[in-house]
Amino acid sequence: MLENNNYININDISTLIVPTIIVFSMIGIGLLIRHNNLLNKNNIRLISLNKTFQISIASKDLQLKEIHHRIKNNLQLIVSLLNIEAGNNGEASIDDFLLKGQSRIHSISLIHQNLYETESCNVINLQNYIENITQNLSQIYNTNSKIEINTNETTLDLDAAILLGLIITELVCNAFKHAKSDHIKIDIIKNTENKLELILKDNGIGFPEKPISKLAIGLELVHMMVLQLNGKLNRINQQGTVYNIRF
Repeated sequence: MLENNNYININDISTLIVPTIIVFSMIGIGLLIRHNNLLNKNNIRLISLNKTFQISIASKDLQLKEIHHRIKNNLQLIVSLLNIEAGNNGEASIDDFLLKGQSRIHSISLIHQNLYETESCNVINLQNYIENITQNLSQIYNTNSKIEINTNETTLDLDAAILLGLIITELVCNAFKHAKSDHIKIDIIKNTENKLELILKDNGIGFPEKPISKLAIGLELVHMMVLQLNGKLNRINQQGTVYNIRF
């Protein structure tokens, strides 16, 4: 009778153990499947991140090559401007020549500083750019002239901004050096034809009927750069000099 009872107890235990093993096995299999799914999802995510990273690197490389190309072109532009002035302006002193060269180089270096400090590689905020140009010119010419700048938050593509910066550099240098101006106003507006206008006004002695060669060469360079912008320049003597450039 005792053996029979023992046999019944073993069967009861087997009845409990087998389902338990099956349940735990199923749970283990489920966990393995879930873990495998998570691994697959992580792998897919890593592959996607890697592709994004590779695209980002390729984009940065392209932008860097473009910046280097622009730097080369801009340095060639500076050399050309210096060669034109050196070849046509025998009256210029070494100091004047170096000051103009320094001013032009700085106006272009500001463009590249803007590129490195912002996300955009093709658009320049003109307000900050022109403010930095004129602040530097004030330091170079050691003047406390008042300069008002209003660009209406206008932005401009890189190539046009470089030319505009060089034009403003030439005109402000002339206002300081030749017109003896102590107040300069620079406005950039969008006219009714949806074109941009640069209006630069100084309160200096006005533009002479027969400008000295140094002044004439500077304006010749301005005209050349305005043409590159497909623009048009007008100059008016009006309690100083007003330059209007449409482009």
